[in-house]
Amino acid sequence: MANIPLVIFLIVFILWHLGADRAALMASVKHPLIAIALAMSFLSILWHMRLGMQVIIEDYVHGRWRIVCLLGNVFFTIALGIAALYAILSLNFGA
Repeated sequence: MANIPLVIFLIVFILWHLGADRAALMASVKHPLIAIALAMSFLSILWHMRLGMQVIIEDYVHGRWRIVCLLGNVFFTIALGIAALYAILSLNFGA
């Protein structure tokens, strides 16, 4: 149920900033509530990506490759999550 407001927020955020310059986007991301909502949105999207890929791997990959692909799926999702959080935090606190 938390995905509904997060997706609505993400759509509104993207539409609101279409055509905006970098300074306006940076000012928005520096607000703590916006940064938290963006991070939660990306983590939710990544979680659902992992679950979807897990189902596909379990259905179509057999043998030893199944374990390799499932572990790769988890590590890839973690790497993307770390990258997304780093990007949001560096925009919020850094540049």
